Amino acid sequence: MASRITNSTIDPMFADGLRMGGGERGNLPFGAALQRLARRIAGMTQGLQARLERRATINELHALSDRDLADIGLARADLPYVFSADFAARREAGRATARNGLCATPGQR
Repeated sequence: MASRITNSTIDPMFADGLRMGGGERGNLPFGAALQRLARRIAGMTQGLQARLERRATINELHALSDRDLADIGLARADLPYVFSADFAARREAGRATARNGLCATPGQR
């Protein structure tokens, strides 16, 4: 059975750090507090790794020439937005509009 840490068993300042949200949770068992801390650290580590990978990809894209970017359907102005949530949707909407001829200049249909 897991022992529960309370203000009476340890320094009150340390116990406040283990409460992690307080309210109905109160003092968490020490093991639960460690597991929660481990999950937070893992989440931060994964987030940092994903951010570093995105930054490396953007750096590689910046190294391409404008012509190479055009070959893969990007403009240099698109690069800061490549990983935004709605970038692909906006791009596909623009392609659909172009396919329907709505962007064509007069006489090019």
